Amino acid sequence: MIKKIFLAVILFFSFNIGFSQLNQVSWQSEPLSIDGASFDWGKSFRYFDSKTRIRYNISNDSNYIYYCFQPVDEYVKAQILRAGIETTFYPKVKPKRTGIIKYPLPLEKPDGKQTMAEADNFEAFFTSFKLFNKTFNSEGFLTKNGTFPLENETGISAKLDRETNGLLCYEIKIPISELYGENYNLEEISKEDLKVKLKVNQIVVKTKNKDNQNQGGMYSQGGQYGNNYSGSYSQRNQYSNQYQGQQNSFTIQGKTLVYKMKLANKPE
Repeated sequence: MIKKIFLAVILFFSFNIGFSQLNQVSWQSEPLSIDGASFDWGKSFRYFDSKTRIRYNISNDSNYIYYCFQPVDEYVKAQILRAGIETTFYPKVKPKRTGIIKYPLPLEKPDGKQTMAEADNFEAFFTSFKLFNKTFNSEGFLTKNGTFPLENETGISAKLDRETNGLLCYEIKIPISELYGENYNLEEISKEDLKVKLKVNQIVVKTKNKDNQNQGGMYSQGGQYGNNYSGSYSQRNQYSNQYQGQQNSFTIQGKTLVYKMKLANKPE
């Protein structure tokens, strides 16, 4: 009986310590450059979501919220580049406000047809990708809504680029006032949860064979995200077996990462 109680106490404190860490944003002592590179975030990412296989950091100072994430799964990486992302912020304010950043924009139409020419290799594809994605869409913020270039003077910035290790890095900077209003009190709003949702859009992939054994485009068996996929054997089978028997196309379902956090009120 004593052992069970002792174990329950340990589990209780372990759970609450982990939960507290996950919900507390770190204080950003110096402003970050939004350039699609993670080196100025430190040596490692603070959080990792096993479901989407995305690791991320988030911080704030007195004026801005900074968000950085990396997909570590090759299929998720390909899906981001093809289908695009929506990042949504849900502050607890009245009247209700929901801020959404749409970037990168989808390269695929709903029917699976590409909006840009198929590239011969990943280098050519990524070059075309960056030429296509020079803007982001924002909606639901206090004043900065519309389509803006990645480098602008609105205060909202977003950038996705590839790091030297081949991984993608996505960064966002948002003025706190665009979520909470001009007269926000950081001490007060840091007591409330801020929910963040990262949604990787679904994608329809055209195939060459009816049995989907030779999938076209970025998911081809011999292409960048086919046999070179770095995930486990079971993960590769998951993607392969899920769509057996369908003809001419298959759908990769969207992926969503949702979590709550509390802004930092002062330096840690």
